[in-house]
Amino acid sequence: MKTVIGFFLVTSFSGTLGFLFYMLTTHIMFRSLSAISRYRMLKVCLCFFLVPFTLICHVIRTNLLNLYDVGKMLDDESTVQITLNDAIVKTTSGIYLKDFSRTSQLLCLAYLVFAASVLTVLCSQLLAFCRQVRQSSVSEVHYGELLSTLKAELHVRKQVSLYRSGRTVSPFTYGLRKPAIILTDAIPDDEQVRLALMHELVHIRSNDFLFRFLAYTSMILHFFNPAIYFFVKEFTEIQEFACDEFVLSYLNTDERHQYGTLLIQISSSPETNSSIPIPQLSGNRKKILRRRIMKIATTQHPRRLISGALLCLCLLFTATPVFAYSPYTLDFSKTELVEPDQIGQTDWVRWQFGTEASVFASPEEAYFSSHSSYFIADDGTVYFPPDAVTDQVCAHSWVNGTYSNHKRDGAGCTVTTYSARYCLKCHQRINIKRISTITYDVCPHKS
Repeated sequence: MKTVIGFFLVTSFSGTLGFLFYMLTTHIMFRSLSAISRYRMLKVCLCFFLVPFTLICHVIRTNLLNLYDVGKMLDDESTVQITLNDAIVKTTSGIYLKDFSRTSQLLCLAYLVFAASVLTVLCSQLLAFCRQVRQSSVSEVHYGELLSTLKAELHVRKQVSLYRSGRTVSPFTYGLRKPAIILTDAIPDDEQVRLALMHELVHIRSNDFLFRFLAYTSMILHFFNPAIYFFVKEFTEIQEFACDEFVLSYLNTDERHQYGTLLIQISSSPETNSSIPIPQLSGNRKKILRRRIMKIATTQHPRRLISGALLCLCLLFTATPVFAYSPYTLDFSKTELVEPDQIGQTDWVRWQFGTEASVFASPEEAYFSSHSSYFIADDGTVYFPPDAVTDQVCAHSWVNGTYSNHKRDGAGCTVTTYSARYCLKCHQRINIKRISTITYDVCPHKS
C-alpha cells in the first residue's frame, strides 16, 4: 500500500511543485510574461497532475535500463538476505506488491469508485446542460457567413454550430468533437458579434473546453491536495487571459477598444447563467471580466526568450520528483526459480551466487531443509532453536522477532508462524502469538 500511495503522492507533488514555481515566477516577472506563456506553464503542471509519469519512469528503469536486477546489483556477493516487505517484486510471471493486502485493495477500489462517481455526475450534468441549451436556443443563420470567414482566418477546421439564446449573459462555447457557440441577445451589434465569435473560435482552436474539463478532473483526483483548488482557479482565469491576448493580436486600436467595451457591457449585466456544470464555462464571472479589462488596458512587454527559459525551468522543477522517486524494487525476472506464490509466503529471501543460475530460496526452503523451526530477529538475524528447551537458571537476553515451525502430516505439512520473544542463551520463547498457518497437501520441504 505504501508503494501505491507513494506513486500517487509523488504525482500530486510534482504538479504542485511546478505550480509553486509558476506562482513565484509570475509574481516576480509579471510584465515579462505573456498570458499565453503562463497558460503553457499551467498546461505542463496539469499534465503532471494527470499523467502517472512516476510509474512510467519506473517501468522504463525496470524494463529498459534493468536498474533493479538483483543479480546485477549483488553480483559481488556470494550469499545475501533480501527483505521483501514494502517492495515491488518483478518475476517472470509479472509484478507482485508485497504490501498490497486485501484491505489496501479495497481502499484503492473505494478511491477509484469515488473519483469515477464524481466524474460521472459531472459529465451527466454537463450533458443535461447541453440538451437544455439546445432546447432553449435557436439556430443562428444570420451570422453563418461571418462564422465561416472567421474560421478560415483563425484556421479552425472543426465543424462549429451557432445558436442564439436569451438565457445567458455572455457568449460561451461547449462541446469537443462538434463544438457549439451560444450567442446572447445582449449583443445586437454586428461588430461586437464578430469580436465575440473570434473569442469563442480561439477557445475552440486551443481546445480550451477539453483542458478546462481536465483541470476539474485533476481537482477530483487530487481533492486531498489544497494546492489543486488554487491551481484550477488560476488555470480557468489564465485560460481567458490567453484567449484575449490571442484575439487582440488580430485587432487594430479601434477594434481593441470595442473589444474592451464588449467586456464592460457583459460585466455590467446581471448574472443569469450560474447553473453551468463546469463553473464559468467561458470565464464570465464579473471579477474575471474586470481583470480581463484591466489586462487589456495594461501595456506589457513580454519577452520570448525569458518565457521559453521559464517554461523549460517549470518543466524541470515539475519533473524533479518524478526522477527522484525510486521505490524499493527487486527484479527476479532473469530467473525462473521465483514465483509470486513463493513471495507471498515469506518476508525475505536468500539469494545465492556462484552457480550458472542464481538460486532463489524462501526461508522455508532454505532452513526447513535441515531444521524443523527457525527464529528471525527483527534485525534479520536467523537462529535455530533446539526442539527441546531444558529448565535452567538464565540471565535472559531477549530479542523480538518471528518464529516459524514446520510439522509433517503424511505427504503434506503445516507451517505456522508466530510473533515471539526469544532468549539467545536458553532458547526460551515467550509472548507467543500466532500470525499465520499455511498447509501444504504435498510437502515442498525436505526436513
